[in-house]
Amino acid sequence: MRLTSDVHLVGGGTLSGFGVSSDFDAHCYLVDGGDEQILVECGMGTETGFRRVTGNIRRAGYDPAAITTLFLTHYHTDHAGGASVYREHLGLSVATGTATGRVLEAGDHEATSFCRAQAAGVFPEDYSYEACPVDDLLPDGTQRSVGRLTEAAALAVPYPSFFEDPAIQAAYPDYYDLGVITSEYDRAGTPAARALSWYQGFQVKVGERVNDMLAGDATPAETVANMADDAVELAAG
Repeated sequence: MRLTSDVHLVGGGTLSGFGVSSDFDAHCYLVDGGDEQILVECGMGTETGFRRVTGNIRRAGYDPAAITTLFLTHYHTDHAGGASVYREHLGLSVATGTATGRVLEAGDHEATSFCRAQAAGVFPEDYSYEACPVDDLLPDGTQRSVGRLTEAAALAVPYPSFFEDPAIQAAYPDYYDLGVITSEYDRAGTPAARALSWYQGFQVKVGERVNDMLAGDATPAETVANMADDAVELAAG
């Protein structure tokens, strides 16, 4: 699914709203920098998910084996669980923030909340989140060029005051209301929700909200505000 001239949605499970890979995968993006392509997020790396993501990459006109780097925004299972699979089978390097990288290399499933989530039935019993070497540990605010694109890595590795950084503000398109996004992040907080009973319902709501935005029925600012309200409502029962 082509989102912009440089970005393709190549992964995402039914709980994220699009169902283009396996059920629990977060959205995965191929970023085309011209003479270099990268992947942002990889999902869980199940056999089905890997096959579908690489198939989507081919259908978008790219060779999965030519992807140079997998950028990971954080270590949660639906975003990074398949890192070792992609690194092994595609020969790409893995890049992420320092804190995420240390957890990923150690296979620290207390930190990732994987053990608690699996025990709560969020992830299948037979799924294993393998540790993965990290080739590029990025301190907060690090930037990496991706072909002709210079901001992609910065966007993939948020850091404190992320949305107030002038470089990030310059990199985001004008249609993002960064003030609203920042205030909603501050208002909603970042709960450790992955193992909570309402989390799967929230993922469904996220998919619905994103679909509304892509259909033109809501602005990005309204979408973020609605998702924050959804989280509060679902958490309250």
